[in-house]
This record gives sequence, C-alpha cells and structure tokens, in this order.
Amino acid sequence: MAGNCTYSFKGLDDQSIINSVVAGSGLPACSIDKYTEEQLRQLAPLLINAIRGFIAKEAGISEVDIQEWIDCMHFKAKKDSKTSSMRPSSDMYRSTAGKGNDDSPDGGTDSPSPSANSKEQKPGSKQKGKTPGPADSKGQGPEATGPNGQEPDATDPKSPDCDISSGPPEDDREKQAEEELRKDHDRSLRTWTGRKPGGQQGHPGAGFQVPPNVDEVRNVIIPPEKCKGCPKWESCAANAELGTRHNVYDFEIHIKQTVYQEVRSVPCPEDGHEEKSDYPEEAKGVNQYGINVQTMVCLLYCVGMVSLDRIKKIIGPLLGLQISTATVQRYVSLLASKVKDTVDAILEAEKSEKVVHCDETGAKVGGTLCWIHCIATSLYTFVSLQAKRGKEGMDAIGFLSEYVGTVVHDCWSAYWGFVNCAHAVCNGHIQRELVGISKFFHNAKLWADDMVALLQEMLHAKHLAQEKGQTELPKDAIAAFSERFDALIARGKEVHPLPERKPGQKGRLKRGRARALVDRMESRKAEIFKFLMDFDVPYTNNIAESSFRLLGTKRSVGCFRSIEAAQEFCIIWSYLSTCAKHGISYYDAVKEAFAGRSMQLLFPERMRQDKTDNPNTDEAA
Repeated sequence: MAGNCTYSFKGLDDQSIINSVVAGSGLPACSIDKYTEEQLRQLAPLLINAIRGFIAKEAGISEVDIQEWIDCMHFKAKKDSKTSSMRPSSDMYRSTAGKGNDDSPDGGTDSPSPSANSKEQKPGSKQKGKTPGPADSKGQGPEATGPNGQEPDATDPKSPDCDISSGPPEDDREKQAEEELRKDHDRSLRTWTGRKPGGQQGHPGAGFQVPPNVDEVRNVIIPPEKCKGCPKWESCAANAELGTRHNVYDFEIHIKQTVYQEVRSVPCPEDGHEEKSDYPEEAKGVNQYGINVQTMVCLLYCVGMVSLDRIKKIIGPLLGLQISTATVQRYVSLLASKVKDTVDAILEAEKSEKVVHCDETGAKVGGTLCWIHCIATSLYTFVSLQAKRGKEGMDAIGFLSEYVGTVVHDCWSAYWGFVNCAHAVCNGHIQRELVGISKFFHNAKLWADDMVALLQEMLHAKHLAQEKGQTELPKDAIAAFSERFDALIARGKEVHPLPERKPGQKGRLKRGRARALVDRMESRKAEIFKFLMDFDVPYTNNIAESSFRLLGTKRSVGCFRSIEAAQEFCIIWSYLSTCAKHGISYYDAVKEAFAGRSMQLLFPERMRQDKTDNPNTDEAA
C-alpha cells in the first residue's frame, strides 16, 4: 500500500483495512508511510492473516487448504528445479496424462514430469498425482472436464486433479521436519534492521577517557627534519612556536621486591619478656609472587578464559617471570577457598528475592558429561557443578526445595517437581520453538507465526503499561489476549492432529515436536501469561542465560580435567558475576578477595552486624 495505489475489500479502502487490522494490537491507526520499521514488521503478519482469512471466507476454502496449496506450490517448484534443466511452462501443474502439452517447447510433446524424475513412463504404470488412463473410481479419465465443461485446474486444492499428493507422504514429511529441526541452529529472534553496523546517528557515544591519575609526565618537542641531530637545536627549541599538544597515555611494568624478616627474639623493655614475630600470610615461603601477580593470573583464567599453558606464555614475556602452570592452578584454588563463604552467602541472599532465574548447561569434566546449574537474579549469581541435570542435581543444591518465590525457567520438566514456588516460563524459548516449527513443519505457519506475533504484541502492551506506571495489565486486556491465545491453540491442534493408533500398536503414541509444543503451551498457559499478570516477572530467562554465558567460552578452550577444578571455577565465577552486577570491576573483586575482604565487598551490612553481635572479635584476625 504505497504511492497512489488503493486496495479494497468489499468497498473498504487501504486505510480502513489498516485501521481494522491494528485495532487491539497496540499499533497506532495511521497511514502506512507513518509507521517505523519495527511497527511495519509487526503490521506485516497481521495484514497477511487478514487477507488469508478474507480469501478463506469469500471462496469457501479453509485456511488449512490454502496453506497446503501454498506449500504444494513451493514443493513442486523446488522439486522441478532439481529434475529439469529447462524452466517449466506456466501450465506445468496441469494434468497432462494421455495427451500432449500444447505449451511445451517442442509444440506438443509431454514435458517430463517431476514425479517421473525425467524418465519415460512405462505403459500401464501408475503415475503419482496423475490420472494415467481410463476413468478411475470417481469416473474421471484423462479428458475429464470440470462442472462447467472446463478443464480441471490442478492447482485448486478442492479439485480431485490437484497435485498436492505429489509431495512426500504425511509420515515421511513429519520425520523430515523433525530431522531438519533437530539439525537447525539458526532460530535467532533477531531480525535485520537494514542499518549499517556501528554507532547510529544521534547516539550519545563515548569519548576518550583521560586517566584521572598520571604518575609521570614527559614533554617531547618534535624537531623539524632538518634540525634533527643539530647541536644548536636545544637553544632553538626555546624560541620555537609550538603547536597543539597530543597526549599519549601508556604504562610500564616494574618488578617490585619486598623483603620480609621475622624477629626471632627481642627483649621487651616493659616486662623483660622475649618477643618474636611471624611472617604474614603472603610471605610464608622463601620466594613467592605477590597479590598483583596472583590477581592477573586469576583474571586471565576466570574472566579471559585463557588456558593454563597460554597464561604461562603470556605472563612470562610480559612480567619477565617464569611462572608454571601448577602455580597458576594453585592461585585459582586459593582464590576459590577465599570466596567460598561469600558464595554461600550469595545463595542464602537469593532465597529472599521475589523472582529467580534458573538454567543449566552441560560441561565435560575429565571426559564425563556433567551439568552446571545456575540460579541468578539481577543482583546475584550462583553457579554449581552437579553430576545430574534433573531434579537430583537440583536437590543437591538445596535451593528450590526451600524457595517460595517465582522461578523463571525454560519449561524443563524437572522444575515442575518443586511445588512450594510459583513458576514462569521463558517465552524466549517458546518463541524460538515456534520459529523452528513454522520453518519446517507442514502448515505450521497457519498458527505458529500468528502466535509469535501475539507474544510480541503482549510484550509490547506490557512495555506501554510500564511506561504509564502500571504494575500489571488490565484484566480486560489479559482476557482479550487469552481469547486469541486459545483460538491459536485450537488452530494448532487442527493443523497438527494427534496420530491414530494402528492395529496392534502398543505404548504411548509419539505426538511429534509440533503437537507436543501445542499441548505444552495449552497446559502451561498460566505460566506463559505470568509476565503480564506480574510485572516483576520478565518475558524471558535471559538473566540466567547471560549470567553464565561465558562458560560456553570456557568449554571451547577445553574441558576441565578434574571435578575439583570445575567446582573451583564455578565458585569463583559465582563471586565475580555477582560483583559485576553490583558495579564492582573484576580486578577489584579478585584483589579484594586475595586480601580477605570479599565478604565486606558484597555484604558490608552483614559484616557490621557480625561485629555488633561479637564485639570482642579480633580485628587483625
């Protein structure tokens, strides 16, 4: 609907159609050129569905048959392009059995049929989707005509001569869709905006940040090419006219040595007793690396996800220290032991949160598949290594069995076993499944694309309500969304019916991915709508997924060689991720942990309370 063209249905102009389509969708009713790119992406599926519904109503054809006809055309075009090097004529889908094709390039010879795979049809053989000879059981032969004496249209889904049967059988089609969906990894919800990468015009931007503290300033006056090496340049430089200052900020690494010596014996002038001292914790050995070296090593391992051998190769030339991989692993273990109590406090703090996010991912440990469980909020992250993925692994953590808030997860069946807490489903997972189902399953576009549009519309309505200061969506709006949701679920059941039990078949029937998704969305409707009824519950489970996303990078570097190493890494990452959510840099977090101040860094109120309850606590200890 652009330019001066006007389309109409039953006398309605294009603007009236747009107004009727966007009613209740959250989009403004305006001319097509007033919409933004994001609004046009939301409007497109609504217009397509409206047109498809209008055609189905006026022509008396169901939407399932319309979509099946469209899929049939796509299948035939794809199949013909593989079996014929010649572009087929416009009547390639018309039944040609028993007569020549007048539109064929040779003027009357049958074009090779796609179903015949460009081979000559044997006499008396039955060609799929065609009528090979005498009248069949329905009384239609090769010269059969339509009700008005016209030749039957093979593209009409209602016609007995329609070639929709030339596609793969239903069972094979479902198996093929299941296999393609299993192999498909491109179900991203991001769409191309048409904008170039990089900063867009009008964005705030960020300039060069000048370091606040500079230890040394060195001024350099650049001599002209002719004056380089001239003995009189220094005197000439004092009278030279200088230009703009160009600053270069850099750093140099200096090795600092601190020598500690204990006092073995010294008499006290007050009481005459012999006194002695002991070495501090950071100087227990004859030679060791200091806290800055330890911090850099642990940052490379736990944040940079650098392997032990590469850390050795980086630290050696950079600092001039021949550090071993065993020393690196020892510092990692030391850091894990220093933050263990803080991580336990993090898990305890999450029990008082109203909403938590849970997720799990696999990791190879010593060649064995283990599972890393994540419990995260906007302020805390707890990551734990377990041998099992399901309820057994969750019970070993001991959090969900005691938690009474709302748990957001990806609908993994093990989570539903915890009945003390409320549940909310990650709609991002649901939306990605719908995209995959729509991409591969026959006729799934009849409901899956509309369901994706509905979920996005619900999220948009929530954002508008939040901008108005509301804490929940009005009940009438939720009821309207619920009614549309139920209608799409009913359509999904129609498109993906339950399989029929064959004679003698026992056991539970396999529903398939598409029908299983329909049933799951129907049974978990309340959990899907949870983000509308409680604005504290987000639309997705991205908080949990982003909280341990770097573990994927760690897996690509290499698996953990022992259970202990994997557990230590999970403890450290729980602490570092929580510090990042509190605005604390990774460097400060690791350095404070090595200094024994990790608990004060994250829970200062708790430390003050402990000092109040135990006033005789030794500050030095």
